[in-house]
Amino acid sequence: MPYDATAHARELAADQARLDAITDCVKVELQKLGIDCALDVAKSEGNPDARFIRCNDARLNIRASFIRYGANKGRIDWQGYAHRREFHRSDVPHLGETTSAPDATAKRIAKAIASRIIEPASEPVAKYNATADTWDAHRAELPKHVATVRAMGFDVREPQPGATEADFYLSGLRGISGSVRINSNGGAYLDRVSLDPETARAVLEFLAVRPKG
Repeated sequence: MPYDATAHARELAADQARLDAITDCVKVELQKLGIDCALDVAKSEGNPDARFIRCNDARLNIRASFIRYGANKGRIDWQGYAHRREFHRSDVPHLGETTSAPDATAKRIAKAIASRIIEPASEPVAKYNATADTWDAHRAELPKHVATVRAMGFDVREPQPGATEADFYLSGLRGISGSVRINSNGGAYLDRVSLDPETARAVLEFLAVRPKG
């Protein structure tokens, strides 16, 4: 049978309508279990193949989507994740997941999500959020460091919201040229720096490794 794009689009739309209804019912059942949660409509609009439930008290998210390939094709995949920030993704914990039949009751699905995803996530999510809070606090300090460097006379670019760095370019000031990045803890990276001979000797002398004692 030849591929029918229109029929496929109708099938996907029907699946998403079913997923909308199921996710909304599961949210209600999770609330009955005492879990403070809500549908994340904005995230769902940005991910048309999935729906999202935000668990506020647990500070994690549940992603729901139809499995379209393999032995579990046609079932719904429920995945937990706790991603809060754009950087340092290695800190994001791997959380549990479960699947359900499309005709499973919302009550049964909610109980599976609570026991297999939300409850086991308590400790790793708390640890992750502590780390994320620290980095968020660092990022909040970046504008202060940018203002300090600008007061020195450097033309620092305005950092994007949530950025961890701001940068500017040195152009022959005191014999030094190159790119500089100010990070959120007040440190600086000098990228591809060019020094005139006199400045180079002074910098290398300052950085020279000297024997202890």
